[in-house]
This record gives sequence, structure tokens and C-alpha cells, in this order.
Amino acid sequence: MGEESAERAGVCIQLAFQFAFTCIMAWVLSIEFIFLPPMSDPSVVGKGIFLTIQTLIITFLYASGNLICEVSRFFGVRLATFEFFLNWMCCVVGGLVVYICIMFYALCWPDPAFKVIVANRDAEGIPFGLYMHIIHCVGVPLVLLDGMLLLKRPALLELAIGKIRNYLSFFLAFGCWYVSLLNYNHHVTGRWPYPFMDKFQNFFQHALFYFIALGMAGVMTVSYRAILLRFLAHCNTLQHKHTLQHKHTLLHTD
Repeated sequence: MGEESAERAGVCIQLAFQFAFTCIMAWVLSIEFIFLPPMSDPSVVGKGIFLTIQTLIITFLYASGNLICEVSRFFGVRLATFEFFLNWMCCVVGGLVVYICIMFYALCWPDPAFKVIVANRDAEGIPFGLYMHIIHCVGVPLVLLDGMLLLKRPALLELAIGKIRNYLSFFLAFGCWYVSLLNYNHHVTGRWPYPFMDKFQNFFQHALFYFIALGMAGVMTVSYRAILLRFLAHCNTLQHKHTLQHKHTLLHTD
């Protein structure tokens, strides 16, 4: 009875968090698509040309999927295959969210051309700088909290986390898609989505940037995976000790 109550409480905590996670990500997306003005430069896919927007959408879908799974659990139904996929994706989402935060502050925020955009928007009464901080940072604590809650179900998470080569293969495919999109957009519009890319003078500079940038995204994902596995091992050790202590108590009680 006690274990059932604890499991029920765990489901309720997960349900509350995933609901909050989904709502916050919906709010962040609304900032981009409702409160911020349309792009000044042309794009074949609108704001979807930005990796940040793609990451926000992926994160929102991930949180929404987890919310669906927790609602199903609450009513006694397991969406095992869907839950397995989401647990596999947790490393990808965690890596991407941390990556866009790092890249924003490393490349975009210090760029003089970007600071001009921020100043112009601020002069129009739009707190563009504040919105950029929210859009690029809010996801980081949320995915970290999500990882902590996933550790409450170590057996399921350990089963779902993929091998390193699977995640690197994912980023190779995702990288090919995104690089193709950037170059096709430049071919059609003559514009790059990020101001600092206008400084690249040849193919090799572009190729080096893509290699380093996408390589960093893969590294962030693999690092997030390694952290989860390290904590999983710790959780399994604690669980094993708790089981032994419980058995020892039962033997002495008998």
C-alpha cells in the first residue's frame, strides 16, 4: 500500500511538472511568434530558419509528449513505446537547449550587428534584449529539473538512453538538414539568418563553422547523457542498499 501511494505521488509530481514545463515553453514560443515582430530579412521558412526556434519547438513537443504520458499514467494506462522514445530524446533536448544558450552568449549577444538590432527594437518600445535572454535561457533549468525527475524512474531511463553513436548519428542527420536549409535559404534570399555569418568569406569558413557548431551540439548531448548515466549509477547503488536494508530489517523482525 505504501509503495502504491509513493508511486501515485510520483506520478502527480511528474504530471504537475510536465504541465508547468509545457505551459512555460508555450509562453516562450508565444513571445517569439506573438510579441516579437516578424523578421525584417526574408526567409523561406520564416522564423523557423533559426536553430533556436527549432529547438524551442522540439522542446515544447517533448514536454507535451511527456505530459500526455503522465496523464495516461495517472489514469492507469502506460504508453510504453512513446515513453521510451521520449526518454531517449531527453538527451537530445537537454543537449540542444544548453547548446543554444551557450552559442547565443558566445556568438550572437557580443556581435555589434546584433546589438544594433537590440537597440533599434528597444527604441521601438520592444524589450528585445530581455526577450532574447528569456528565449535562450528558460529551457536550461527546465531540462535540468526534467532530468532530475527522470532519475526517479531509473530502470525506465537506463533502458531508454541510447548509445553514443546513435545520438551522434542523429546530429549528423539533423546537421545535414539544417545546413541544407541555411544554404538553400541563402540561395533563394541572398541572406544569412545570423549577422556574424556575413563575415565568412569562403566555403571553408562556413564548413568549419558548421563542423564546430554541430560538433558542439553533439558534445552537449553526449555530456548530458554521461551526467544522467552517472546519476543513474548512483541511484541504482542507493536503491540496492535500501533493498538490502529492508531485507535485513525483515529478517530481524521475523
